[in-house]
Amino acid sequence: MKRLFALAMIIMICISYFGLHVSAESVGAASYELEQAAALGLLPQGCDASNLDAPISYDDMKSVARYAIELGYGFSNEPDYTWLACADDSASIMRVEGAVILYLTLSAARGDWAPVPRFEQSFSGSANIDREATDKGEFLVYKKKDGVTVNVKHLSTGDAEAYDNIGWPAINFATAVVNPESGLPILERERIGEDDFVHPDREMTVREAALAAYRLYKALPTLEDPMVGNQNRSGSRTLTEADRAILAKADALREAIINSPTTVTVTGTTYYVSNGGSDDNDGLTPETAWATLDKVNSNAYTDDMMLNNPGFPEYLWTSKNPNKRANLKAGDGVFFERGGEWRGMLRTVEGATYSAYGEGAKPRILGSPENGAGGWKWSLADGSDNIWVFYKDLQDCGGILLDGKTVAVKYTAYWDGERYIDVGNQQWFDNELLVNPTPYDARTLGDLQFFNDITSYTPNQAIYSQYGKLYLRCDAGNPGYVYRSIEFFTGSDDWSSGSVANSGCVIDNLCFLYSVNAINASGSNIVIRNCEIGWTGGCILGFGGDGLGVGGAAIVRYGNGIALAARDSLVVRSNYIYQIYDEALAVESYNDPDSRDDVEGRRENILVEGNLVEDCSGAGLITGWYAFNTAKDTLSFLNVTFRDNMMLNTGTTGWAHQDDDGYHRSAMEILANRGVKNILIENNTFYVTDMRNPLLFFGFYEDSRDEVRFIGNTYAQNNYGVLLHTEFRNDGAEVVESADYLNGLSAMDVIVNRLGDKTAVLLPLTPPADADEAPIPAYIQRFVMPEPPEQPKQMRSVIVLLNANIRAAATTESEIIGKVKEGDALDWSDTDDTGWYHVRLPDGALGYISPKLAEPIGD
Repeated sequence: MKRLFALAMIIMICISYFGLHVSAESVGAASYELEQAAALGLLPQGCDASNLDAPISYDDMKSVARYAIELGYGFSNEPDYTWLACADDSASIMRVEGAVILYLTLSAARGDWAPVPRFEQSFSGSANIDREATDKGEFLVYKKKDGVTVNVKHLSTGDAEAYDNIGWPAINFATAVVNPESGLPILERERIGEDDFVHPDREMTVREAALAAYRLYKALPTLEDPMVGNQNRSGSRTLTEADRAILAKADALREAIINSPTTVTVTGTTYYVSNGGSDDNDGLTPETAWATLDKVNSNAYTDDMMLNNPGFPEYLWTSKNPNKRANLKAGDGVFFERGGEWRGMLRTVEGATYSAYGEGAKPRILGSPENGAGGWKWSLADGSDNIWVFYKDLQDCGGILLDGKTVAVKYTAYWDGERYIDVGNQQWFDNELLVNPTPYDARTLGDLQFFNDITSYTPNQAIYSQYGKLYLRCDAGNPGYVYRSIEFFTGSDDWSSGSVANSGCVIDNLCFLYSVNAINASGSNIVIRNCEIGWTGGCILGFGGDGLGVGGAAIVRYGNGIALAARDSLVVRSNYIYQIYDEALAVESYNDPDSRDDVEGRRENILVEGNLVEDCSGAGLITGWYAFNTAKDTLSFLNVTFRDNMMLNTGTTGWAHQDDDGYHRSAMEILANRGVKNILIENNTFYVTDMRNPLLFFGFYEDSRDEVRFIGNTYAQNNYGVLLHTEFRNDGAEVVESADYLNGLSAMDVIVNRLGDKTAVLLPLTPPADADEAPIPAYIQRFVMPEPPEQPKQMRSVIVLLNANIRAAATTESEIIGKVKEGDALDWSDTDDTGWYHVRLPDGALGYISPKLAEPIGD
């Protein structure tokens, strides 16, 4: 009752002070928000119109932050603010401290400190704080666990490390999360020249605190992760007609790909495969179709590769059926029945075609060894009432899809050769965690988290042929009863890296799901088209970052949609790719010391066009990791084109990499080492990435920059998100320049001048959703300025020196369109390359007069 009475008094006092004054002070959404903040009691007690611009105290900011969370969630947990050093509770605070208070208050209300992301570089020109051009980008994780605050820092001491650790993530949070009704961020930025300034070291005012608290309160229902922002299909953008046009185009493209007809033809023998067939059949007609992938795959490799490898299912099948091997040859075609599904991996024969026949959905190739539904397949782990163990050991599993929509997330611990060590589910971590290691215990899993206990790995490499127990926590009960469908993202054999497209083959109209990689294109002259690829990846590649040019301990996970590892001539066209852990489309070169030669590692004549990529961790990648990290100048990429692709919602709505704050989630990432020639990125649509990551990530060397061309692409990024990250390296592979460019006023300049895309289409920052009801604030208007109208050319005058002819073109041989007399004055706009004046006659006709016959009047 006391709180309600006090709240009522605050509301009455603030309304009496601000009811008229605030609306008169500014226009649009900001004034309305201040009125609402006052009405809700989000102003310090005792406030009045005279001290809105006075500094807010540390104590008042804590109260405002806690009350905003309580209004939104109906409760608040009391944070521990001992990390912030103030002389006393009445001391004023900086804007960065206000942002941190809001951020940690929100995190505490959610039960724990939220993870703080790693950034490669702070925002370019975002503050008046002296900082090195290339900082380490190591943002430490703050967690409040068992009452202990980890890595306490004091911002008010001016400690640069404190800014890196918590100040900048909080500032980014406060400038990225917006009130969905007004489109205004928690903390506004100021435009000065070509830069956006957030002024973190300026005192925070009562006005700023009230607006910040109100905007956070309004944003709470849309926040899934306080560092990510609104995780819906459009990110934090308010949908404009241009947004809707892009999404409608994506919808149409998706439907076209999913329902694409079979149009391929073959020159050799045609074979059919059906779930209702038999491997004893000849496969020559739908009525005498084969049945299994083992039959199809049985001669895909040489005897040495396949028959001498007992781990391959094809070996086991062939050893039992030595006279039933398929005899596929180049030019043959294998057609799977639509609506059917096969578990395993597809092994293609060089020069063969693989496609679909019949009616219905595309044939499905599933990497998951079986549907895990069925209560008998799961039993409780010893001493637990919610940790369930699958009835058989599995190869490393990257994710588990439950009922086709929910992903159980993998918990990754570090394998040191003898045991698993808990490193907080981080991909990249400080080696200090290994000094006094904490053994991992699967009983600490969260709901719908799982863990693969494979104990036969080497310290630095995951071995795909190894199996181990799979533990899944399911608070709702036995998962085999709770869910009707449980699919594992893994391999169904001892070589689980995905289906393989060999030289000269065509893969058309097939669907690949639940594997480590979906398709590996290896060889030359390969076509992959009209396929559906989804729910793939997340498995462990190894325990160490050496292969990626990053030394030390790490847990490296991977899994691509299409790995474009073909040596030469590869076409990837009109595929629908979604929910991929790593990259949907990855063109990677391996020019490293272990390659057989530099030509073998080269990627050339690759065309990627007309594909739709949605909800993947990364959409497009072109990189040679070793060459980029060592400044190797051997030709690695030649004639690589990405054209007419749509890449939507990268790292925003998908499951992939959500547990890994150190990963780049970009619609296009290009690391152009010194040996690249002719990379073309043309007419693609790059639409919205995770708030923490750039829409495009571009690393390059001075002698490779001009070899990457951007032409006519469409760019649409979240409000206040990162549009572009650039990283420049010198001949020693050292980073000498690194910067992020925000999606702000200068976004078009960045695209034109940094990417060189002079014909780009840029979707500007979006106005408030209620723009028709409330005027757009001046702050937002600055970000949606229309193109200036074309101005008519300024006309000046020339005086005619002699009687003369006016001609249709700037030559004495062109048609005469009029005559003038000595002394006539004519308007003129400009001159031709020859110096002739372009003039207007009294009747309005335009023509040319020789500079020998006229001269300008005045200047």
